[in-house]
Amino acid sequence: MPETLTLQKQHTRIMSNNGIPFAKLQTEPVSIEFSAMAKAVAIDTTAGAHEQHAWQLLSLLFDDADQPPQGIDKEHFALYRKEQLSDFWKVLVWDDAQKHAQQAGSPEEKAIAHLSCNNISDACNSLLGGLDLRLATMVAQIGGDVTMRQSLVTQIEEWRRLDVLSEMEDSQRAIYELLSGNCAQSEGKNGSGRENKAATFGISSRFALDWRRAFGLRLWYGIMVGEAIELAIAQFADAIREGFEDVKPVPWFIEADLDMGWDDRQAESREDLLWGILKLYAASKLQLDANIEDVLAPENVSGHPLNARLAFQLFQLFKARQEDEREADERKVGMPTVRGQNDREHRSSFMSSTASRFNQDVQAESPLVELGDKLTLTYAASLHTPEHWMTAIWVYCHLSSAAMREHYIKGLVNQFSSTYTLEEGDATYDYLTRELSVPSTWLHAAAALQAKTDGDALRQATHLIKADELDEAHEVLCRKVGPDAIISRDYDPLRQLMGGFLPTPTNSPTSGCASFASSARAYTRHKEPVQGWAQGGQIYFDYIELLDLTGQRSTYRVDEDLNARIHELLTKLQRALEIASRDRLESCGLEERVALMEIAGTVAAQVAKTQVCCMQSIYREHGKADLSKQKNHAAVLRLPLTEDLRLMHACRLSTRYYQGLLAGGR
Repeated sequence: MPETLTLQKQHTRIMSNNGIPFAKLQTEPVSIEFSAMAKAVAIDTTAGAHEQHAWQLLSLLFDDADQPPQGIDKEHFALYRKEQLSDFWKVLVWDDAQKHAQQAGSPEEKAIAHLSCNNISDACNSLLGGLDLRLATMVAQIGGDVTMRQSLVTQIEEWRRLDVLSEMEDSQRAIYELLSGNCAQSEGKNGSGRENKAATFGISSRFALDWRRAFGLRLWYGIMVGEAIELAIAQFADAIREGFEDVKPVPWFIEADLDMGWDDRQAESREDLLWGILKLYAASKLQLDANIEDVLAPENVSGHPLNARLAFQLFQLFKARQEDEREADERKVGMPTVRGQNDREHRSSFMSSTASRFNQDVQAESPLVELGDKLTLTYAASLHTPEHWMTAIWVYCHLSSAAMREHYIKGLVNQFSSTYTLEEGDATYDYLTRELSVPSTWLHAAAALQAKTDGDALRQATHLIKADELDEAHEVLCRKVGPDAIISRDYDPLRQLMGGFLPTPTNSPTSGCASFASSARAYTRHKEPVQGWAQGGQIYFDYIELLDLTGQRSTYRVDEDLNARIHELLTKLQRALEIASRDRLESCGLEERVALMEIAGTVAAQVAKTQVCCMQSIYREHGKADLSKQKNHAAVLRLPLTEDLRLMHACRLSTRYYQGLLAGGR
């Protein structure tokens, strides 16, 4: 992670809005200065050096743009800033100009090379070395007033009329054009004879100047000394638009013909980030066409459509200043957008490159919002790695739509849920919940998905409960956890899981059967935790309580309250199992069907035992059995029993069997 991103993170606050994290770049007490970003850039690579140039240019144009330094009054502030830009631009092009001067074939061409970095003294020395004293004297006054420039324009026109241009070297003609304030094109002449013809050429292209030096000519010699920066920018932009300037402001990686890892079929139309920044500056002061979407396109900024880190950072810093009501207008970077008749096509191509169908459905109509989301999605997508996925979450927090933020952040925590534990003290868990404001419920939902992948149904259901996804947890309980516990007769995990669905009274014991029973009695005063609980989780809940309570029966004394509760549970289970047998049994999985039959067998046995005890008591008291209750005993046969149990209970419920049983006193 670059230091510039670390610096931006330090000034960014992640907050929660309706349970969904979102990021806001803080501007209080002060916003991030572009100069601080420039200092944080690592310049050990060519890309890093060019990135630093971008931050430095932004700092020069916008940082402290509303506050003249000490000793500079407001009237001269614009001129001071122009001088600052001139010094910056001179350093920017110095090395290229010196290499050009060393390779120049004539004193005049060498002078042009020196002039392309505003090195007027060396340009004059080169001309003096070539014994062109007159031109050296004039170059010493380059960038002069209107009178001087007009005189040279008149002189050049006279030379053209007299067919003198054909007798001059291109380098000499170019210097005179620069002296006249013309930095674009030297117009020739098609004379009647070959000896009178003079070619028309672009000054920058003729002497292999790059766009930075071509713009520097406008900054130093094209506009007047007292004119503002934006006029030089407009002059260069007009020359490109009208075809007088052949040298286009292409990015450094295209100039160097570097392989950026993709086939860019529109390489010639790319524009350098520095030129884009200049246009944004001028657009806020003049009627100059500029489009922030083009300026911050990753193809222009970094050279690859999927490398959007710098473009993302630039957008966020620009946006923070734009939205800060306390910020001075001079410090705000213009963010113009241009949309016309091709808006629909632009929107379609814009979205198809980086966004899924989900994104297209929730995209906002604002071009700036769309641009911010595009850059955010593009940059975050490149961070889906084990090392940087938490940074990707931080980036996703900058999306404009809450639905999109939730969608992408959940996707990431699901993808990397196996790399951390959901415990206080785990560095990843603490960072996600505290620094990134990711809800713990999202993390538990991700852990549940991981548990499902691992085949651990109990852990899956436990995390689903903690994720407040009770319906899904109930489904896992009924389909897997409950049946496994019943079949294996290991009921402790089921007891533990049930506590997540039903609240435990504050005055109840915290462990064991008593705790579970007290939870059950307290639960009767609450509504169902999920839909379908009565024929699902309630069956397992009541069954566990039934086992716990029957285990508390004593052979030495009769507990009427205990027996009443057992009878109540048996009645509830009978009713629920009858409904399950009628409505769900055929569609159940094998394990759930076996579990329901196991529960039904236990319930049937308890019902039969209770009925036998009841009839024995009646027989002893009245001397005969109450056969009028025979119709109620047949309800046991409607339970989902196995064939052998059904046959056994059918025999037990026969009148003759009970009469013989009671007569024998058994």
